[in-house]
Amino acid sequence: MVRAAVMNTPDEPVRIEEFPEPVLEPGGVVLKTIFSEVCGTDVHLWHGRLAEVPYPIIPGHL
Repeated sequence: MVRAAVMNTPDEPVRIEEFPEPVLEPGGVVLKTIFSEVCGTDVHLWHGRLAEVPYPIIPGHL
């Protein structure tokens, strides 16, 4: 299992949820995130200010 921070709906606390290990394509890798930060887009997502975003969403960028 892997864990991720999930926004289920705007203005609701972000929750840590578990998901099955991803199935990798040949040559694929899984990265372990040690640190992360909140960006401006994440703040807008949390406030529900971005139209047509399907929730739940796992925020962040790679």
